[in-house]
Parts: sequence; C-alpha cells; structure tokens
Amino acid sequence: MSTKQGSRSGDRLDDFWQANDGEDWWNGGAPVRFHPEVNFETATHRKNHQSNAPLALYVHIPFCLTRCYFCTFTVVVGKRVNDDLIQGYLQALEQELIHYSDMLAPFAPPIKTIQLGGGTPSMLTEEQLQWLLDRILALFNCAELEEIIVEGFPSSVTQSKLEAIAAYRCVKFNIGVQTFDDIVLDSIGRRHEKEQAMEAIAQAVNAGLASVGIDLIYGLPFSTPEAVVRDVRQAVTLGVDHVALYPLWIYPKTTLFNLCRSEKISVPTLESRRAQLYAGADSLAAHGFHRYTAFHYSLHNQTPHNYGTWQMRDRDWLGAGQGAVSYLNGILYQNDKNIGSYIRKAMNGEECSVEESRLSLGERMVRAMIYGLRLLPMPVAEFAQKYGHEMEELFDEEVIGLERTGMIQRVGGDIELTQEGVLNLGVIEDTLEQVLRRYGIEPVRAANRQLTSVEQVFSGW
Repeated sequence: MSTKQGSRSGDRLDDFWQANDGEDWWNGGAPVRFHPEVNFETATHRKNHQSNAPLALYVHIPFCLTRCYFCTFTVVVGKRVNDDLIQGYLQALEQELIHYSDMLAPFAPPIKTIQLGGGTPSMLTEEQLQWLLDRILALFNCAELEEIIVEGFPSSVTQSKLEAIAAYRCVKFNIGVQTFDDIVLDSIGRRHEKEQAMEAIAQAVNAGLASVGIDLIYGLPFSTPEAVVRDVRQAVTLGVDHVALYPLWIYPKTTLFNLCRSEKISVPTLESRRAQLYAGADSLAAHGFHRYTAFHYSLHNQTPHNYGTWQMRDRDWLGAGQGAVSYLNGILYQNDKNIGSYIRKAMNGEECSVEESRLSLGERMVRAMIYGLRLLPMPVAEFAQKYGHEMEELFDEEVIGLERTGMIQRVGGDIELTQEGVLNLGVIEDTLEQVLRRYGIEPVRAANRQLTSVEQVFSGW
C-alpha cells in the first residue's frame, strides 16, 4: 500500500534497494517511510464528507528555491517560481477551500488541527501568510482548533513573517534543519547553512509562538552518532521545545537515490544508523524530551505537534493544494500534481483530485495498524472501537513474532515500537501486510458492511 507521499507501483520494497548486481547499497535493513503505502487509481468520484466528526486540514504550499536531493514531495522550484505564479496559486487554493467549506457547511465539523506544509510555506510573504490564515479561519469551523502548524525553511524565515503568524492563537512553527553540519547539508542538496538555521530558530523562539520545533535526520551521508548528539545539543541550546528525529528516507527517482545507486555517495551502515538513532534518542531524553511517536519528541511532553498524530490515529483529514492528499470515509484522494492543471481545475470549480484509492475494510485495518504503530503507545482500544475487532484477532501471529524479535513491546493493554522497531519500521510494515496475503483473496470493497467475524473482513461475500 503506498501514498504518493511515498508511492509503490506494485513492486516489493526490497526491489528498490538492490543494485543491478544484487549489492545492497542501502547497507542493511529495509527503508523506512513516513506514510504507509497505498496504490492510487484514476479518480472517479468527487470528495465528499457528510459528517460532523472532527477533521484535520492540510494546506500545501509547493514553492521551493531548489529541490533537496532526498525530496519526493510535490514542489515547484527555481525560475518557475515568481510572484504571478504564487498569487495565482493562492487564488486557486482559496477556491478549493471555498468548495470544501460549502461541502462541510451542512454538518460544520470542527477543524482540530491545521498544517501549512510544503514545499516551503515560509516562502510566502507575511501579507500572504496572514491572508491565507484569515481565509482558513473564516471558511471553517475553527471554534475547537487546537493548533496551526506552519513549516519553514531556514533561509526564508524572517522576523516579520514570524510576527505575522505569532498573532494567531496556537501557532506552532517547525523548521526543516536536518543537521547543523554544513558539509552534510551540502551533500543532500540543502540550500541553507548552519548559521542561517541558528538565526531562524533564535528568531522563532523569541517571537512568542506556541511552540518552535525542528526536523533532524539521522543516517545522512557522513553522519555519525557523535554528530547526531551535537545536533541535538545545538537544538537544545537554541531553545526549541519539539524535535522530529527522522531516519533518512531515500525514495526511487530522487537525486540521492541515483547518487547512492551509482556509488557517488554512500549512506551509513545499518549498525551506524542504529547507533545514531540510539544516541540521538538518549540525548533528547537526557534533556527532558518525551518521545510520543516513532519520530517525534516534545519537551516535557508539553507541546506535541498533533497533525501527524491525527493521521496516525486513522482519522479523516482534508488536503488542499497541488498534489495534496485527503482521507475521507476510507478513501484516499490525491490532487493534481501539475500546478497549471491544478490551478485551472480549482478556478473552474472542478474536482481537484485526479487519483483515489478506495480501501476495503481489510485494507483500512491493515493501514490503521501500520500507521497506529507510529504512536507511542498504539491505542489498541481505539482500533477495536472503530473496527469492531480486537487488533490481535487479525495480527496475532505478526504481533507475537515482532514482540519476540524485540521490535515491539507491551505497555499495559497497548503495544508500542521499541527503538529497534523504529529502525526496522519498513520490515514491520511488510510483515503486517502479510495479513492480506494470508487470506489469499482480493480485499473486500464494501467497507461499511456489518461484519460478524474476522474471516469475513478478508474473504468477501
């Protein structure tokens, strides 16, 4: 199963990571992905949500100065990015948001969490950021809004932009730093330097925001456990209250993928990545950071960034903008990834999604398990309440095996990934997907049908 925020075309993951002669240039283990995988097909339906159940909202700002070597997101870069394109895009985005607002109006579901992602939202001017936030807050029921997460790139963060977004309640700012090592930054095509990142963080910490977080990556070229610890200490010294410690994701067709396959650059071995993860996690814990997902750490557990956990809890969200993904009623939708086509569709009042994946109930439960394991701990009771089946009815063999290998552990009535499980999340996902294969049939499509046994979930009617 793969989102085009991490896509699978039907080949097994292992096939992506073998060189032509069979050499494992990934240096051991299976690649880890942020999102569970899903196959998309041509969309045949408009998005629809007829419920007052709470939602999350994602708004995509696709503009970047350049594409980082590991990036697989939908972005527009370089000379294509100009004032006219940005303004035209924002006008189209407004029309899509108005369509969503009209669709939701009869039910007025509360929006609980909003994320402006990208791309680079901080490439917008302060006036554009204010306008966009004002429009979102005016169009949707935000009476119960818990947070607005805004992503920024170090070189496009300014004091005036920070002051503009700090004027809104519950804004959490997250900066994509990745590392404070300039040599490593250059090796992955990041167009910022350590000093720019430090200045952006210092400005954000002093801007009066609800939270300031950064992204760090372990397993980068030239990285070591000592380097990861230095990055953590630098972040702590600068005063951040949230850290995402991600593994390096290397997706097919990216520049970094091609550099690794051609042996022009190498990534650390599995043992080195393990040491980097443990060193980084231990350093964060020593500085008072609480790990609440596989990747995310909050200082004293006071300021978690909950847009990601919303998805991990298998809840519905709306995605607006070029290439944005929505998840509604068991259906994943992906908007047009061509910016010109997206703008035309939105301005003409057309459906912006061009691909969809209509998950069967069995697929939804497997996806919920894969996504839910990213939470610490995974709320087992929520799974049973939502699907009417105990998690271990479906995944007993897999859970026992993963527990035996030390990749998951029991926490009361729940389960959670160990650090070894985080390191091997790609392997775990492949293991859990064996549930569908074990029943040996095409997944059912009647997701809302009443079930009486686990077998009916997978065997069809």
